[in-house]
Amino acid sequence: MKNFLKYTYMVALGVMALAFTSCTNDYEYDAPSATGQGGNGYLSVASSTDLFFGDKEDASFVITVHRVNSKEAGTIKLVSNDAEVAPQNEVSFAAGEESKDVTVKVACPANSQKTVTIAVADEDAFLYATNKINYNINVGKQFAAALNSELNEGISNVNVFRFKTQDGDATYKYVVDQPYDKGYYVSFSINFEKNTAVLYKQYAGLYNDDYGRIQMAQTAGSYDPATKTVTFANIKFSLPDSGYSFGTGTEVFTFDVAPDAE
Repeated sequence: MKNFLKYTYMVALGVMALAFTSCTNDYEYDAPSATGQGGNGYLSVASSTDLFFGDKEDASFVITVHRVNSKEAGTIKLVSNDAEVAPQNEVSFAAGEESKDVTVKVACPANSQKTVTIAVADEDAFLYATNKINYNINVGKQFAAALNSELNEGISNVNVFRFKTQDGDATYKYVVDQPYDKGYYVSFSINFEKNTAVLYKQYAGLYNDDYGRIQMAQTAGSYDPATKTVTFANIKFSLPDSGYSFGTGTEVFTFDVAPDAE
């Protein structure tokens, strides 16, 4: 009797297993996506995304387009939210080609300051890498100047870009292109009726081993039209947003031509 029950139980289990197998074989599952990670393209940039251009130059910058899977030839589509800063619509890749540098032309008029987004089109965007980059595009009248700097301990040649401003009674705002450290800019304004200037509060970018990043306090200055020189004396240097000052210095910018020249 015990053997009979034993064998009957084993047969029943076998029938159930066959029935379950049959059910699972008959049911059609939806196949998962090949990757579940979006498209095949993403972006990178080697330089700063704060870009300054003179109004007389052929302005452009380079962005690098990458492919996750480069086994076969293919294309990656690019888009921009601004027609004046637009890359080519489609980037072609040969089989085995993993990345390609793309030149983006800037067709903004003088006195332009805007944020532009360059992105991989949604259908081609790889979701787990950078697929869009914001650029701060600045196109102004360009000047050359010599910076006599206590902060930088010497004289250096710098590029300065001019923009119209409505800040107080100033006529123009000037942005000095990375005078101390890469990626950091110095801004000031000039009132040519009063021959006064204002240095804005900002990071200088220089790194001090004792204090970290250095911040420059807003400082009143002067403009000498005879020498085309802007002087900011006794600028306070401090820890960022701490109010703790650890010294002062004088920065002098001497332009090659009058900074209000058209």
